[in-house]
Amino acid sequence: MLHEEPHDFWRPTDHALKHFAARNGFVIEMEKRLGDGADVLGTLLGSLHVQRREKSLFAYLPTAVTHLMFQLFQRVVCCPWAKRFVAIEGRFYLSNFLLLKKRECS
Repeated sequence: MLHEEPHDFWRPTDHALKHFAARNGFVIEMEKRLGDGADVLGTLLGSLHVQRREKSLFAYLPTAVTHLMFQLFQRVVCCPWAKRFVAIEGRFYLSNFLLLKKRECS
């Protein structure tokens, strides 16, 4: 998903950040991936909405039920109380944090 559209012109991976740091004379003091699966899922759910595909009476009930389930799931995933007991793990994360130090010149 594109982030911060249309203002995100460059979103490097942690590999790119390490490459550019080394190329420009920096040493990595600390690196960390920020945000867990729940944060990623909350971000994704926050950017979505449920709507009816057609204006028929038959479409109203499944749309209403889906909307309620969607809202409940979104609230549970983003709830600090639920995060205390449940971890949503995976390879997804929100951003990279690198603390860099300029390499000493000799």
